Amino acid sequence: MGDLWTELFLFVFVTPVFSMVMPGLCPSQLKAIEDFDHERFMGTWYEVQRTPFLMETMIRCNKFHYQEKGDSDEGIIVYMKGNRQSVSTMLSQTR
Repeated sequence: MGDLWTELFLFVFVTPVFSMVMPGLCPSQLKAIEDFDHERFMGTWYEVQRTPFLMETMIRCNKFHYQEKGDSDEGIIVYMKGNRQSVSTMLSQTR
């Protein structure tokens, strides 16, 4: 009987803490911006608003730095608070 109460407690109180409620499904008919100027997009961008996410509750003053990759691959490099993430296909459709 003790295991049942433990499972019930976890389901009722712990599960909602790690859940995220989103307003529906992703749109299926997205179109790329045809006249997107990727050179104007490059540089440092500061985050002013975001969707609440439990793992990011203590993060403040978030900034992203976008720059073109230097090798032959099309794409950009995204730096977020010193962590490097490579996004290789982000600009390949807009060039």
